[in-house]
Amino acid sequence: MDSDFQSGNLYELTSVQANKATAAHNQTSTKGQAPTPRKPRNLIGEKPFSCTQCEKKFSTLGNLKTHQRIHTGERPYTCSQCGKSFGQAGNLKRHQLIHTGQKPYTCAHCPKGFTKADDLRSHQRLHTGEKPFSCAECGKSFGQTKELKAHQLSHTGERPFCCSLCGKSFTKESSYRVLRTHEKIHSGEKPFGCTQCGKSFGRLGHLKAHQQIHTGEREQPDLIFFKISFVFNS
Repeated sequence: MDSDFQSGNLYELTSVQANKATAAHNQTSTKGQAPTPRKPRNLIGEKPFSCTQCEKKFSTLGNLKTHQRIHTGERPYTCSQCGKSFGQAGNLKRHQLIHTGQKPYTCAHCPKGFTKADDLRSHQRLHTGEKPFSCAECGKSFGQTKELKAHQLSHTGERPFCCSLCGKSFTKESSYRVLRTHEKIHSGEKPFGCTQCGKSFGRLGHLKAHQQIHTGEREQPDLIFFKISFVFNS
């Protein structure tokens, strides 16, 4: 009898060859199959990643790192047009729409467009009349959270909107906008320009009143003064 057979070497060699053939067959048979889909993570809402600064929890490490930039102030995403930096790539993309003029979120009720979906939803409440934010003190409802927060100051008496130049403070429900408008008195800023004559104004209401001169709805101040002088002098 062959010595290899007696020693068992022949069996060992055959077993190795069989294992290799089986592995090659399995590899060949799986080439044409679709890859096994990745198992979804955190199906039960697990949030194992915690922020050491505020203890807020996240489901992924990437979300935690993005959140931590709020505490560190890191802003790695910079606009190539104006140099403004952001902590999230999504915020940079939305900002860049300002330079391109693109407004992908359009109102179904009017032609107005927005760069953010949240701004569109907030705007649409003007058309629908929806006011989902209610005051716990008096029950008054508002279409935006910032309007509710400003209204709540009427119950607390707090005046957080204070001019840093003259100390004047505001408690109206539109306090923030009123303060910004007020500050233009000190800065001399006039961002609202007339497209007809180029004259600029610090308030939108003043621009609208001025534009009535061009449309004929309102007479020019010099002409009104001339008429008054003519009446008194005659």
